Amino acid sequence: MPVSKKRRKLANASAEQATKKRLLTSPLARAEADRIVLQIRVGLEAIRLGHRDETALLNLQSVILLTEMLTAEGRGALSLDMIRDTGRRIVHLLEEGNDTEPWTDPAAFSDALTAIVNEYDRMMHQVPLQAVLAATGKLERLEEEDRQHFRCIRDSDGAPG
Repeated sequence: MPVSKKRRKLANASAEQATKKRLLTSPLARAEADRIVLQIRVGLEAIRLGHRDETALLNLQSVILLTEMLTAEGRGALSLDMIRDTGRRIVHLLEEGNDTEPWTDPAAFSDALTAIVNEYDRMMHQVPLQAVLAATGKLERLEEEDRQHFRCIRDSDGAPG
């Protein structure tokens, strides 16, 4: 018995919705999560070695905020106070970093950054994509509202925008 075009269309749409729902309730694809986290880990290592890498600090600032948002939703294992304190220290480095030759990285701060990056790594591999996308959307809205604070938008000279 032939299936009508309308019925076939509905079946295809239903299958697409099921696939989309499954993707949103699953974590990010492993290869994609690994690629994202690798960039963050390279930046973290540069900071730990004392390199003046503002881009790495900006990326770490975003990681800290995403980790904080997901932790506040109950998806994280770290203390919100530790995450927020580390976030304040990143902002301080971004504000004062141009005044010092190498960025100094005390061991306790380095340990906190490493713990947050490890938690971010875990989240990218385990938290449903839908939650990550929601937190990313919030972060993008915050960045749009306060560009100077996030200093992510640059003009052609590379100066804060």
